Amino acid sequence: MKKARLLLSGLLAVPTLAFMPFGNSSTAYGGENVSFIDNVTPYLVFRPRYEFVDDNVHKNANALTIRTVIGVHIGSVFGVKGLKAQIEATNVSALVDNYNSTSAAGNNDPKYAVVIDPPTTRITQANLTYTTGKTTFIVGRKMVTLDNHRFIGNVGWRQMPQTFGVIAVVDNSIKNLNLLGAFVYERLGIKDELNAEWPLSKAPILLHASYTVSKALKITAYDYMLTDIHDTYGLRLTGIKPISKDIKISYVLEGAKQTDPSRKDKWDSTTQDVDSYYYNIGIGGYVSGFILGAHLEALGEYKGNMPGGKGFSTPLATAHKFQGWSDVLLPLEIKGNPNGLRDLYVAVGYKAKNFGKGLIRFHRYRSIGGSDYGNEWEFLYVRKLTKRLGFLAKAALYKAGDDLGFPVNNPTVNEDVSKYWLQLVYKY
Repeated sequence: MKKARLLLSGLLAVPTLAFMPFGNSSTAYGGENVSFIDNVTPYLVFRPRYEFVDDNVHKNANALTIRTVIGVHIGSVFGVKGLKAQIEATNVSALVDNYNSTSAAGNNDPKYAVVIDPPTTRITQANLTYTTGKTTFIVGRKMVTLDNHRFIGNVGWRQMPQTFGVIAVVDNSIKNLNLLGAFVYERLGIKDELNAEWPLSKAPILLHASYTVSKALKITAYDYMLTDIHDTYGLRLTGIKPISKDIKISYVLEGAKQTDPSRKDKWDSTTQDVDSYYYNIGIGGYVSGFILGAHLEALGEYKGNMPGGKGFSTPLATAHKFQGWSDVLLPLEIKGNPNGLRDLYVAVGYKAKNFGKGLIRFHRYRSIGGSDYGNEWEFLYVRKLTKRLGFLAKAALYKAGDDLGFPVNNPTVNEDVSKYWLQLVYKY
């Protein structure tokens, strides 16, 4: 914690120095008083959270952690029009660490249930952006999320988020059309053991295009080329249709295909083969504050011929958002399951200004062939207490299925899992 305080104190001092123009700027710039940086907007986030985990195998986890984020948005760099910057540091501290963080940076005692929030301090974002007309160029470390986080996400639920080093371009020159292309030269995961780097010649490539026809129809196409993992290309249709002042209907139709990676470094085609599919069908309703929804999402089984082949996987996703907040099935999402994974879930909730938001979800998990992977109840309540302070209470209750054979950190036991969270968020 002492190191974290020193780092944060140092970062707070940076703007004070950076605000000062060069000592003799009037001479260096032909009489113009040009600052190195200008229009600096600092921001600060504190997020303390208590997490309790009972997996019926390990000693119950009790984790009290806090995320501290300090950063600055710099609206002008070197006085160049359109050139901006961002610098951000994140510290995760464990006030109570009776949990297995699965990382050498924190308590990794295997007798405890898992909470992947190891104490860590990191520069999470440090980037330059240059905008000319309706085109923006981005270089540096940045938080990148695309669509609903299913393929590219920031894993923002964990205390240390996932960020990427990118060289990217975003273009909006054509009305209603958004185009993105990016090389990903580094990944910083939710723990240091997940970090990775690539030379540009072998770096993953992200291609994303979306066209908004109307509020009722947005068309998105994508191709994510992940080095040594797979290529994923797909099409996504989304929209919201107002029926009346108090009634709205939303939907999503999405399909994707995964094949062998076109970006290769250590890929061995004699021992690996990728051939799988994905689909997501959902409908939602908003009726006078009430929230209703139903989704069927499938991560396809392995269709290749190699021994040990895996099904559809989403290794860079915010996987916690999808197949259950308990994270029991998360390894099947990020690594792929030979038998696939199908999730039918329904949601009901209510949202109002003076109430906040309450939500209940129920998941029914199956393999693609119909094997029983269990079910899960989820409960959520969030409310904005003040302009800057928010509160969250959340629970996930997973009931083990008969056929999963995939428990929490123990390949020989299949158990129920219960998780509970209490959280505050302060933003300045």
